[in-house]
Amino acid sequence: MKEHRANVFNYAISDCDKDEITFHVVGKSEWTASYSAINISEEYKQIFGDIDPNLISKVTVPQKSLNSIIQSEIPTLERIDIMSLDIEGGEYDCLRGLDLRTYKPRVLVVENANAANKLIQDYLEANSYRLDKQISYNQYYLSDDFHP
Repeated sequence: MKEHRANVFNYAISDCDKDEITFHVVGKSEWTASYSAINISEEYKQIFGDIDPNLISKVTVPQKSLNSIIQSEIPTLERIDIMSLDIEGGEYDCLRGLDLRTYKPRVLVVENANAANKLIQDYLEANSYRLDKQISYNQYYLSDDFHP
């Protein structure tokens, strides 16, 4: 990716910084292409059933919050128009690692299958976002001060 994109940062994303964590990579199976996550969520286990442990490899990577990445890697960031989060069940933790009052994306697209994680909606509403619509697994939130 670094070959084709200007800003590629290799971190696991969550709500806090850690020098290293164990990151899980689920290899291709009959129900999905491969994916990776800090933790394999219960939601994924319910949707797809037991995951063959032989398909899971573990790697050690640094973990950062979005606040830390913005501050250290892109400190000149002035505005976020659209932010999309699709991190295999880690969306809530990721959101808690972003100062929504400082960075305030105008539009947040958050994967949240069937609105299963009510914590996401409650957290965003408490931080001046409103759910505009849900299309398939994705929820579209607008900041209260954004009027398209």
